[in-house]
Amino acid sequence: MKRLSIILSLFAAIVCSTGVAYAGATPSTEGQDFWVTFLRAADDQPTQLKLTISAKLACTVVIENTSTGFRRQQNVGANSSTEIIMNRTDCYSSTNEQATYTALHVTATEDISLFAGNYRDKSFDATNVLPTEALLDDYIVQTYPPSDHDGDSDSQGSHFAIIAVEDGATTVEYNLTTKTAGNKTGLQTVTLQKGQVWYVWTGTGTAGNTGDLSGTTVKAHNGKKIAVFQGCCHTNIPYMVRDRDHIVSQAMPIAYWGTEFGITTSRKHRRDIVAVMALNDGTEVYINDEDGVPQLVHTFNFNSSDPQERKHYWTFEIGEYTAYCADNEGQSPSHGKLPPPVVIDSSCFLTTSCPAGVHLFMVSNRYDNVTERVNSDTLVSDPAMLWISPIEQVIKEINFSTYSTQQAKFHFMNIVTSTANVQNMLWNNTSIAQHFHPLYGNSDYSYARIEIQPGNHNLKGDLGFLAHVYGYGERESYAYSCGSSTIQRSIIVNGYPLFQDSVYPGKFCMGEEISMKLNIGAYNYENVVWDYGDGITKTIGGSASNDEKKSTTHVYDSPGWYDVTASAVYVNQCTGGEFSEDIRFTFYVNRPDTFTLDTCVCASTVTREHPFVFHGHSFYESVTEALVSDENCDTVYKLNLTIDPEPQTPLQTVTGRNYLTLHDTTFYESTQWTWHGKTACALCDSAVTYNINIIQCLEISVDRQAQTECPGKQLPIGYYKSKGNIKSAKLLIDGKTIDMNFTNANGQGFFTGDLTAITPGQYHNAQLIIVDESDECEREAPLPAVSVDVSVLYPTDVFVRKYYNVLAVLNSAYNGGYTFSGYQWYVRNTNDPTSVARPIEGANEIIYHTDNLGMGYAYSVYLLNGGTWTMSCERVITDMNADSEPTPHAPEVRKMVKDQQLFIEVDGVMYDSMGNRVE
Repeated sequence: MKRLSIILSLFAAIVCSTGVAYAGATPSTEGQDFWVTFLRAADDQPTQLKLTISAKLACTVVIENTSTGFRRQQNVGANSSTEIIMNRTDCYSSTNEQATYTALHVTATEDISLFAGNYRDKSFDATNVLPTEALLDDYIVQTYPPSDHDGDSDSQGSHFAIIAVEDGATTVEYNLTTKTAGNKTGLQTVTLQKGQVWYVWTGTGTAGNTGDLSGTTVKAHNGKKIAVFQGCCHTNIPYMVRDRDHIVSQAMPIAYWGTEFGITTSRKHRRDIVAVMALNDGTEVYINDEDGVPQLVHTFNFNSSDPQERKHYWTFEIGEYTAYCADNEGQSPSHGKLPPPVVIDSSCFLTTSCPAGVHLFMVSNRYDNVTERVNSDTLVSDPAMLWISPIEQVIKEINFSTYSTQQAKFHFMNIVTSTANVQNMLWNNTSIAQHFHPLYGNSDYSYARIEIQPGNHNLKGDLGFLAHVYGYGERESYAYSCGSSTIQRSIIVNGYPLFQDSVYPGKFCMGEEISMKLNIGAYNYENVVWDYGDGITKTIGGSASNDEKKSTTHVYDSPGWYDVTASAVYVNQCTGGEFSEDIRFTFYVNRPDTFTLDTCVCASTVTREHPFVFHGHSFYESVTEALVSDENCDTVYKLNLTIDPEPQTPLQTVTGRNYLTLHDTTFYESTQWTWHGKTACALCDSAVTYNINIIQCLEISVDRQAQTECPGKQLPIGYYKSKGNIKSAKLLIDGKTIDMNFTNANGQGFFTGDLTAITPGQYHNAQLIIVDESDECEREAPLPAVSVDVSVLYPTDVFVRKYYNVLAVLNSAYNGGYTFSGYQWYVRNTNDPTSVARPIEGANEIIYHTDNLGMGYAYSVYLLNGGTWTMSCERVITDMNADSEPTPHAPEVRKMVKDQQLFIEVDGVMYDSMGNRVE
């Protein structure tokens, strides 16, 4: 059995009364590290290569090509975008089937969205760029059969480019579906270094199927990450219909393909073309009809005589029935009315039986004959292409930007979201609910198509959405996905999808029924085992339906953290293989806020003037332990009754947690209160004074993510306290117990403790024990231990400066007895408040030498000991003097010059000036 393990881990401390929670970032098309290149443009003559950076938070962005020496630092303001024109020599890929250093590395101090546009007047397209963390090793290329309306000899073919993004050699295999300009066919292998680009092109004069690289598989060895960009230099869409344009998109890893898609057409266009790329032969494509019933529209046959089918993709049209194709001058419908599109609507709900990749192609201006003018500007636009994200990959917020060119003056965004989320959709912090309409074929989803102004934009939606942006003008257009989540597996909790590092925004309390449902594909389940994390498991299999197997409910009877795991065994109908997949998520169950006093309870001791009437009984003299039954409340009251000529008010003490509701009055603080009237049972006819005692039970959420600190420092573990007080806290780590300091003020705070006695290393699931100050709360439901991840760093003196510009890790006899087998040096500019520690490329030996040891720069080293990597604390360079002690304890180091090059010998091993080992 093949084992797939996808862990959905999240930190959710959800307080019943406040809803406060911490959350990590959801992996998405936003990020802080990117690789990008620009592909060959029309006639190999781009006039502008544009990078557009869109940011929610103010940040510093660095764009560089270390091979060419190019480096640019750019500050980007909060909620703004910046366009940067790049040099062709640094990032333009057009040399066929040769390794070139034409990739840009883009890093940022905060999450950004990155877009790349290849512009020439009346020839333009753009793509969003995936962050490095979202890249994978396996892709299939989608282009389009190229053509030129002046004849096939003028066609400029299709192309794709591969970027190696990891250290060391990356070997890539690609299996061509047509011949390249270098006369290559079939399976090819290339080995690239980090930052190198391998560009593949069919060449000029290649048109139609001969020039279409669609279906070409691209796979890196050993799971190494690569980026793939694809498209056509300059082409008509459809074949031979005017006019031409550059089309480009970044290929999405196969792992991010999906089975459900909301398709929407382009505003001001009469038709679009949709391409569905299949991974498995026999994949079925369905489009829902107006009643929401899936209708089979295509079944893939990879052995078909259709050239597109043999390349594993199928296209269909969506839009108006009345469209017609104009002649080359656009004056008359020379080709007559076009055949009806598969979908006669502006949207549709598409599903596939196996994972698929979907692209949308905007068509040439003469195909749907749009000649609308706004003032003196025309909407006669040309082809563009974009990736359509599957519905499984919704994102909750994204910043994006339009592109402004000489011709592209009209800009639009299309949005697909669940109908339940429409009221939550905000565009630039303004509701856009009024723009949405039900998606054709599935009213559970809605869509909007909105014209927008040029510039930076922000979209938000609590339950997630998908969106793309596009724009056009005279014979020019661009289109790209605004962004999406790159994780497609989830668990639906109380109707809300939880993806990796996301947080359920609602409240879980003791005694509350919680519903859970797997969302890992349309598979035939053998069984699903639910482990609720409280010692209870439930196996659902046998004759239960698929929906019954992947759905469950559970109630928790005590507070605390719970790790819920769903283990699903299923048969993948697309491959026939049997799989087991585990999905886990974590949440916190709180104690209930309060209880309501039974208002049928009367005073147990009553002193009243004579006579006293109680529950229909008249008392004329004092009575000891009189028993009075109450059939309405099913209660027997025991009275100590004193008849006194002076009326007095009886006392009764009642206790509530956090607040108390008594006789329809709510109390939040301890007090004394006299109530006049009768109870709900209409049995007490005297005033009762209550001593109201309000207990504040501790409600606290703790940041469980990895905390790092140097030995001898106070470890901070963040928390948010909304109610009650902490009595004590201690951390169980490395077999030791550390008493933690804290404050009791409500709001954000920290537990701190001294790590002097803790051995450097990674400690997963260290136990933080918190004791509630309220003895009553602690007795009733003690707070469970909280698992936290702690990383204790190696001290700064684990390495020294052997020379003023040579850093060396100490030998085990002098570094505390550690034996290291791996090294990676890091640097941070302390003069720049936005700077973060970054690895120094190539600096992965026991010593690091540089001729540019920077004043004010902080150096640290990542060390491998016994299979565990742990960082050292930082050493800031404050002068140019080497350490005086304990320099003799470092490895024996000497410098030498050979053939006018500097070498360093460390204990008999030779290194070059960058610390690379040489023979």
